[in-house]
Amino acid sequence: MPHTETKTESIELQIPHDIKAGIHVAAENSGKTLNEFLVEAVKLIVEETLMARRIFRLTDKQRKEFQQILDRPVVEKPHLAELLSTKTS
Repeated sequence: MPHTETKTESIELQIPHDIKAGIHVAAENSGKTLNEFLVEAVKLIVEETLMARRIFRLTDKQRKEFQQILDRPVVEKPHLAELLSTKTS
């Protein structure tokens, strides 16, 4: 498998000194570089945050309405199918 380089970007943050010190200690204790530690920690928080958006609460009435929408017959949408099959660069 050919090696591909991952593009990276920088983020500048303003954080309180005590939090920064804690991050350095935690990274050191985990045996990771500061960058490795922060990227891993942020990735976990991002995944957790996005996963939380997959679960939503509905009242009985809302659930019934939502189920009715899901139960509707499929309607062909050729333009949408074309858009979804188009590769982006």
